[in-house]
Amino acid sequence: QGQQIDVTVVLTANHKGYFEFRLCNLDSTPNSEATQDCLDRRLLKIAGTDSTRYRDVDKYGS
Repeated sequence: QGQQIDVTVVLTANHKGYFEFRLCNLDSTPNSEATQDCLDRRLLKIAGTDSTRYRDVDKYGS
């Protein structure tokens, strides 16, 4: 918790959307798969902001 991770996104076509990143802790249930419900509980914030949405506006405009 509270750590930063680097993420690389390869964007080949911009449709003026955004990316959101999520994590799911599976340590407590071995051999299980991440569910959408689990991922929805761990929506990551973009470092230095209060936003969870990343838009590549520098490259493609707003």
